Amino acid sequence: MTDLGVLPGGNDSVALGINNSGQVVGRSSSFDGDRAVLWEAGNIASLGILPDGSGRSQATAINDAGQITGWSDTTKGASHAFLFQSGTMADLGTFPNGFTNQSVASGINRFGVVAGYAASDAYHSVYWQGGVMTQIAI
Repeated sequence: MTDLGVLPGGNDSVALGINNSGQVVGRSSSFDGDRAVLWEAGNIASLGILPDGSGRSQATAINDAGQITGWSDTTKGASHAFLFQSGTMADLGTFPNGFTNQSVASGINRFGVVAGYAASDAYHSVYWQGGVMTQIAI
């Protein structure tokens, strides 16, 4: 077992995903609050929050291309799914008239397709591909 460490000012962290290159993603507390993080080659890096976000973020999965997904709180207090790639965190969005305007990403495959859930009248399983959210029909 290896202690992956925490961000400056933090006292706890959680690892939630790993790829075949040994890159690990999760969450660490910090001076700024809980942040999505990437552990790589013994170093920890904060992924930050969404550009219009506030509060917390958490990374849930990483694929072998290094694309990272998870969620980040917005200024309105709702969680939005994100895709982090090439140093940028992008909001994957929610249903337009959802009762909580919330979405969470939980996994990503080798093609960059993200799986998770979003809220409209209830919580629904969804996936995002090419920036488009699609509800998974039962």
